[in-house]
Amino acid sequence: MHPGILSAFLALLAIGVAAAPAEAKRMDPVLLQGEARAIDGDTLQVGDTRLRLHGIDAPELRQTCEDSAGEAWACGRRAASELAAAVAGGEIHCISRERDRYQRLVATCWAGGQDVGQSLVAHGWAVAYRRFSVEYVSDENLARYLTQGMWAGRFEMPWEWRQARRRQ
Repeated sequence: MHPGILSAFLALLAIGVAAAPAEAKRMDPVLLQGEARAIDGDTLQVGDTRLRLHGIDAPELRQTCEDSAGEAWACGRRAASELAAAVAGGEIHCISRERDRYQRLVATCWAGGQDVGQSLVAHGWAVAYRRFSVEYVSDENLARYLTQGMWAGRFEMPWEWRQARRRQ
């Protein structure tokens, strides 16, 4: 394991990963490493294990956003492509300490020494999922200020988009 990843793991264990919401089940840390495949903008498959990236929410695959001219574009597909590119061609390392309500591991993952979730938020392809963590809020604020990714136009927050479709 890369020394920086081991240090990050130990730091997370020492301070604890952000408090788990009522719908997440806390557990002993699980370490995963290997090749990963993006399922959508915030979900990975590592071997037989499906996991959701901790602290971020990306647009759903069918979700569209508007560019600065008001034209719709497939931001959900783009977020999935950005995640796929971030984990392509190498081994990732993940640390999980909880499962979500769908029994997926919720994990922080690194590829090439980069925190994958942080990178997605910092480049505007996902947002900080404040309901579960405030870890990436400053990255989101910077992406918004620099009009990175989805912040270059208008979009509905992924959790609001999902909620609106559940009511239909």
